[in-house]
Amino acid sequence: MKRFLLGIFATGLLTGSGCGGSDTSGTGGTATTGDATTGGTATTGGTGGDTSTTTSTTTSGTGGGTTTSGTGGAASTSSTGTGTGTSTSSTGSGTTTSGTGGAASCVLDGVLTPPEQCDDGNTIDGDGCNKDCTFSCTKAPDSCPNAETCNGVEVCTTTMSGANVGQKCAPGVQLLDCLACASGVCGSGVCMASVCGDGCVDTIKGEQCEPPGTVKCDAACKTIGANPCGNGVRDAGEQCDDGNLVNLDGCDASCKFEQDLRSNYLQMQFGFDAFCGNDNKLGAAITSGLPQGQVQSDIDQGIAVGTSGFVIKMLGLGSLTGADDPALEVGTMLALPGVGVGYNGANDLDWWYTVNGAFLDASRSPLDKLAGNLTGNVLNAGPGTMSLAVNFFPSSATVLRLSSARFQIPLGPSFAPGSSAGGTTPGHLASEHLDPALQSFASLGQTNLNFAGKLCGNTSAKSLAQAFAPSELLAGNLYTCIEGYSAASSLLDVFVSGCTINIGSLLPVILPSQPDKADPSAPVAGAGAPYKLTTNALKAVTGCVDKSNTAVPLASCLEAAAYSSFFRFAMDRVILK
Repeated sequence: MKRFLLGIFATGLLTGSGCGGSDTSGTGGTATTGDATTGGTATTGGTGGDTSTTTSTTTSGTGGGTTTSGTGGAASTSSTGTGTGTSTSSTGSGTTTSGTGGAASCVLDGVLTPPEQCDDGNTIDGDGCNKDCTFSCTKAPDSCPNAETCNGVEVCTTTMSGANVGQKCAPGVQLLDCLACASGVCGSGVCMASVCGDGCVDTIKGEQCEPPGTVKCDAACKTIGANPCGNGVRDAGEQCDDGNLVNLDGCDASCKFEQDLRSNYLQMQFGFDAFCGNDNKLGAAITSGLPQGQVQSDIDQGIAVGTSGFVIKMLGLGSLTGADDPALEVGTMLALPGVGVGYNGANDLDWWYTVNGAFLDASRSPLDKLAGNLTGNVLNAGPGTMSLAVNFFPSSATVLRLSSARFQIPLGPSFAPGSSAGGTTPGHLASEHLDPALQSFASLGQTNLNFAGKLCGNTSAKSLAQAFAPSELLAGNLYTCIEGYSAASSLLDVFVSGCTINIGSLLPVILPSQPDKADPSAPVAGAGAPYKLTTNALKAVTGCVDKSNTAVPLASCLEAAAYSSFFRFAMDRVILK
């Protein structure tokens, strides 16, 4: 009955009549055909389909006779679709024809009827069920998120819409004011341009305070009387400003350029030099010819791949271009190269290196520091303590701990630091805001023995004892020592007892050697140096006697005893991280 009444009273009523022609009505069934004189009498029209704006009607025509139109079928009101029943009558032939209406999908009656997704009986969109009987949002994909990020992420959720289940967008969690967004900062759930005075301290734009024009905050949102270093803007007196107060990232905690260098050339010396007091017990233990050549070849390989050598950071440097400076410090560390395309440790200008944290204090400053000076374009540093990584053999790098270390090396030419392409090594990042006019010496020494620097130091027996004997010297390998060292042997064992290999004839590779120096910073063991290390039948160091030939604790002896050492080196500028 409900659908019949809707068919009668729905909007969109279509009626028509004509003389000697045809008339069309909204809905109807199929009429019978009469003669031309009296006209046929139409039967009751067929039932019209569901439609949004269809009304049943009847149409009569005037012709050779009286024509009674068919009765229109019931129509229904719908939010979508058009279904129209048509009743047509005409004069002359006495024929009346009617059609059948189309199908519709939504009847807003609050009752879920397939194929409706939902039906809440109203025409309000966005309440979970739209007026076309579809959900107000979709979940896969989620149709709710919009371009405004500051109001949170909207999510399509299931809800009750009338008596039926619907889906509508639930609002996201609004972001806190002053958080960064695409256009600037968030404010009341809207991304807006960041300006001084908006209540948000935007460090990206160099702001230091809010609101402006107060006792402690000037009109440009800069803190009055405060150190501006770390605000991400290079202010007067700063060489750089990367927006933080962190050392070893290209721009230090005082907004000074970090002059860092790494040894890209390292030559172990096997002879003697007056600069080192003509002492070189460690180098002299390695015999000439094949052994010395093999050791140096392995060190070169270590330099190329970044495992041999050391890095320095200049501290308290008055001039980046090498003007005379009577008092400065040289921090020494070990580091490994950052990952990048085309790395070559022998040619690594402005490459990134990651410092071993064991050589840094809590402020990321070097623990090992040598007092130094710049005089006549030559850097002098030491004596002091430092570490040096050396690949005696390809299998591994040995970390030598040097006491009484000192070096002397000439400065190279100065030019501007390189810039990073794409935010990767090599080069400085744009975010460091380096002074474009800044120049610094890009090298120390040259990669040849005529102009390389000189490095002397006493290698602690303990650092040799902590390194395993190179696998190349063990049984079954290329340079097997006839002394019979095992995987448990140390490099100190090899230097104390020596190594001879059999290549058809016996060839001494490392001569038996005892430490000739003592670390002045270590407690004296017994009567003091020189110390003599003793071994067991397996050639392992097991004991120590002092200069009076009295046994002393081995641990104390290893801390104090050392081998004099001599190296030549050159360095180029790098970026420590």
